[in-house]
Amino acid sequence: VYGVEEDQVITLIASARELDTMNDDILEPIQEYVWTINGVPIPDDLEEAYKEMGLDCFSGKECSAPARVLSEGWSGTGWQNPGETGWATRNYGWYEFALQVKDNDDPAKYSKMVIVKKYIGATQFDVPFTGFKIFLPLTTK
Repeated sequence: VYGVEEDQVITLIASARELDTMNDDILEPIQEYVWTINGVPIPDDLEEAYKEMGLDCFSGKECSAPARVLSEGWSGTGWQNPGETGWATRNYGWYEFALQVKDNDDPAKYSKMVIVKKYIGATQFDVPFTGFKIFLPLTTK
């Protein structure tokens, strides 16, 4: 659980390797890391605005995403332009981070998608509904 009020940052680090040696003398074995959040990549025209707010899941092995920026930027169906109507509305819930990597073969092949889910709440103590109750011990004298 990541809290918006605590301004927590979700950081994911990927590792990939190619198993064959085709084109390795010419190109890097892994050509591209493709991150998506909730199945939707952040549009190219919004990349700079989101980078300025600390979100960096555009390329490379690392995806760093402040919970506040994700909850305010996601409209429920897609990414909003910072400053547009509804921007400050926070969307709490499960966020799905997915990664695929592209190798250097000709033609290039993508790996199967790896998916990780993270929950974003108002605070880090917001527990998503799981169907279970949590009982804490109570000490008495």
